Amino acid sequence: MKREENLNLLNRVISIALLLLPLGLVIFALYKVFTLSPEAIVLDAIALIATGLFTIFEMIVVGIGGKKESHLQKIAFEENGNVNMFPMIMIIIGTIFGLGLSVMGLILYLTKEDVTAKTNILIILAIGFYLFINCVIYFIFVLFFRKREFNIKDLLK
Repeated sequence: MKREENLNLLNRVISIALLLLPLGLVIFALYKVFTLSPEAIVLDAIALIATGLFTIFEMIVVGIGGKKESHLQKIAFEENGNVNMFPMIMIIIGTIFGLGLSVMGLILYLTKEDVTAKTNILIILAIGFYLFINCVIYFIFVLFFRKREFNIKDLLK
């Protein structure tokens, strides 16, 4: 039981640390939106503040549990301990979508020179990165708590 409590605590700490990354991106994007002052500052600020609040709320919910079993356990695994494939497929699709938005946003941010376009791209980048990090957190959870131990031979098959 001590091992599972330590894994729960480690998973929560890793999750909160990973959620700091999109929160930092949201704060940077808010700074850019307010300093560059584009025309549609209200909608940009609302989108970024909503993303930041979701991130903070998720950090609080993840941090409250401590060493207790996560509610994600019921979603990620079936009763017999196998990985639930429907949520896994949805997470894989979300990962591809989040990674695609993040990469596209980063490339466009680095290539565009229009100030308004850059702020709008930062919003897309922040939301896509938040989605990607949430999917990574789910994958880490599944790797930590699956019944069968992870073995290097599994990668060779």
